Amino acid sequence: MTRAAWHPDPTGRHETRYWDGSAWTVHVADAGVAGQDPPTWPPPPPATGLGLASGSLWFQRGDGRVPWAVVDAEGGVAGWVIPPAGLALGPPTVPLMDAERRPVLSVDQTMASGARVVVAGVEVARWRSVGVGGTHRVTVAMSVPSADTGRPRLALDTSLERLHAGPQPVRDPGGTPVATVAMRWNGQGDVDWHLARLVTLPPTRDAALLALPIAVSLDLDNRAAFAAGNRDPGERSDSRFWPGL
Repeated sequence: MTRAAWHPDPTGRHETRYWDGSAWTVHVADAGVAGQDPPTWPPPPPATGLGLASGSLWFQRGDGRVPWAVVDAEGGVAGWVIPPAGLALGPPTVPLMDAERRPVLSVDQTMASGARVVVAGVEVARWRSVGVGGTHRVTVAMSVPSADTGRPRLALDTSLERLHAGPQPVRDPGGTPVATVAMRWNGQGDVDWHLARLVTLPPTRDAALLALPIAVSLDLDNRAAFAAGNRDPGERSDSRFWPGL
């Protein structure tokens, strides 16, 4: 870009931002209302001590069936994820709670190829699987329910192999990493997630970021169930990267 003009905000925080011909400016607009906001992200929160707002969180799936503890970098319990119990009727709704088990958000898998993020009964974001790829592909994009629904605000494009190899970036629309996610086997036959915030996101985006490990876990569990149902009798899964895949 060389010509000065209004363009979609590369941070995804606003609808448009003004490019002066050489750099992004503080001038932004939403629904025709002008404002100012620096084109950079604020620094990340501390790694510990802020509960679910801490900069480093482990989502400990255990064996995948009991409540997952969410712990900070020092092992302090920051929250809990309550997975579906047994055979649920219909797509699951999975709550994320704080350390005192007060509701923070829920991940509602009632939409095709994705999940809704709901806070206090209001949908604030959607994670959708995008593109095509193999069973081990993890490519998701987050949008917000607004006039420009469908425009990605956060995106993760990776694979199970790379998630096990090291942290993978979650990027804003301009390509800036705002967080990383990674996986590891936990010794209980399941996979834990690590989420590291690299910047401080506004509340809606941050809620979506917290929901990301849950939303992708639900999708991967569905893939594993589908694979098991279509596996030849006696055929085994090597499950090198996800239980059942």
